[in-house]
Amino acid sequence: MIIGGVGFFTNSINATSAVSLILLLVAMVVDIGMVVYNIYTGIKIITS
Repeated sequence: MIIGGVGFFTNSINATSAVSLILLLVAMVVDIGMVVYNIYTGIKIITS
């Protein structure tokens, strides 16, 4: 986190960190979704 500083450079750093944070959140959601899907299909295979 960069505190203070004015200008394009600081703004682009902040934008980059925001984008990477969003990408990290998306990756986490996808990971959790894949785990849930794998558990779901595993239960479906066991119960069928």
